[in-house]
Amino acid sequence: MKSKFFYILIILSLLIVGLVKSQNDNLKCPRMNDPTQYGTCADTCSEIEECSNGELCCSNGYGHSCMKGVLSE
Repeated sequence: MKSKFFYILIILSLLIVGLVKSQNDNLKCPRMNDPTQYGTCADTCSEIEECSNGELCCSNGYGHSCMKGVLSE
């Protein structure tokens, strides 16, 4: 019984990861509209796996930080 539950949990986890990845495929980092407003001079991420809640690792002008993506055109 425990092994069935474990396998179901693994399958659900893989499905959720696949859904998040497919949603992120349509997203891109937001454009910086105002070049006078930059983020902090620090890299708080270096790849998308370091971000949570479906955010992307994007340039903030001086470094990189996790940001909500925008839909690709």
